[in-house]
Amino acid sequence: MTEKNTNDGAEENEKLIARILPDVFIADGFGDCIIGVVEGFSQPMAVLYDKSKVLKSLQEHMEEDEAREYYEFNILGSYVGEYTPLYATKMEDLDE
Repeated sequence: MTEKNTNDGAEENEKLIARILPDVFIADGFGDCIIGVVEGFSQPMAVLYDKSKVLKSLQEHMEEDEAREYYEFNILGSYVGEYTPLYATKMEDLDE
């Protein structure tokens, strides 16, 4: 049995979205945090990320408080046009 590269799923997520929705913005390095895509009336589709997974990914390289600050200012706070990614907080994470 061969060991699967943990980035394979992330890369596949990114490739699938890029193929189907070439105009959307994909946050670099967070392919494994993708939940799917969202759409709304008169709104363009956008990639939806799991906020908790994004924070955990950042915490691999920095402390928790640094990761939160980085997320808030550099990820959540960045607007890259009408296809800016969105970040979801799951119900089980709402009390954190």
